[in-house]
Amino acid sequence: MSRLVRILLVTLLYLVGFDLLGVLACSIFDVASVLPLKIGNTSTMLFYTVWIVDGIFCGLLSYDAGGRIGSEKGPGDWTSREGAGRTGLLVVVMQCLLVAGLWTLSRLFLWQRGIVSGIIAPDNPRLTLVFAASIVISAAVAHFQLRPAPPE
Repeated sequence: MSRLVRILLVTLLYLVGFDLLGVLACSIFDVASVLPLKIGNTSTMLFYTVWIVDGIFCGLLSYDAGGRIGSEKGPGDWTSREGAGRTGLLVVVMQCLLVAGLWTLSRLFLWQRGIVSGIIAPDNPRLTLVFAASIVISAAVAHFQLRPAPPE
């Protein structure tokens, strides 16, 4: 299997997995808000926060996993190997393309009838945008700021 396909698959698995975690967290908060417990009311900002945090973790962890899978085998962490910069950039580009593709599919098939209200990222365009932007921004920050400097 080629390096691009492996990076694409691992990124897709992380996107699906973290989307399911976000759905679960939002569902728990939604159910807890209607229970007769003194938990308090849930606000819209809570759901945005869930999707932002979910997207940040998805972006960071899928960047690392994509880099590990897409880099050449060798000693140490993949970020310290030769070509780590190119591999990391490839992972970020693949994440951007995958997120853009999923955004386009959602726009074509899910959101044709206008803004759908809800707390689930694929159903709500605004929450999906927050989730997607968090993924891409956190992966880009990981690539440009968190990688160790190349050896001299």
